[in-house]
Amino acid sequence: MDPVDIGGLLGALNMLVIAVGIGATYGGSKMAVSAAAVAAIGILPGIMAGAFVGALADALRRKPVWLRVTVLFGSALLLVLGLAAIGDMFEFAALSSIPTFVAVLALERWTRERDEVIVPLARVR
Repeated sequence: MDPVDIGGLLGALNMLVIAVGIGATYGGSKMAVSAAAVAAIGILPGIMAGAFVGALADALRRKPVWLRVTVLFGSALLLVLGLAAIGDMFEFAALSSIPTFVAVLALERWTRERDEVIVPLARVR
């Protein structure tokens, strides 16, 4: 899968997890309604932000892991904070950073450049 596609998919999943988390803070009968509203409004920006971070992960494919995680999480966190500020939901930014960090770790792992080690076939004597 293309890193941009993986980023978009993870961005959508991240947005759904954040929506459920925000809905859970309201609790009761407002939980499902608020989670659905946040998911409906935020799914497209979540996909676009995830695709952007996926493209960034592709560009940093050969860099060290610590640098990739730092840059990817920093950019994803800035995007989440921007979306929280636009939606006037800045109080949920800390809650939203947890699934965002997990999504960044998954994106980094799936898009990491791997050295292919050629292992000779074992032969029975």
